[in-house]
Amino acid sequence: MDSDVDFRTALATNLREDGHQVLDTASPQDLLPLATLREVALAIVNDDLESEGGVGFADRFHAACPGVPVILVSSLPTDRLERAASARSFVTLLCKPVNYESLHEVIVQLLRPAR
Repeated sequence: MDSDVDFRTALATNLREDGHQVLDTASPQDLLPLATLREVALAIVNDDLESEGGVGFADRFHAACPGVPVILVSSLPTDRLERAASARSFVTLLCKPVNYESLHEVIVQLLRPAR
């Protein structure tokens, strides 16, 4: 979820080319109600959501989909954001610009079954 259409579209395209199913939206309002989401493996969210911060959305998402990791992407990471992300075991914080290969590596690690 990212209001930056270029970033969102490029990321979704790359993920689809790598075989992932993707639902890309600009804002939480464009997303299906969280309670109806099934079989979601991962969420990628921009921290700069207009209606709520990415951490707030990550908390709501986690409440509806516990056990599903959230990648929080930020153009302007602050100490406060880094502390908030590190306090949540389900959140991985990445900074823009994001190298797709590095991002995909994080995704693969997060989706890897626990042993």
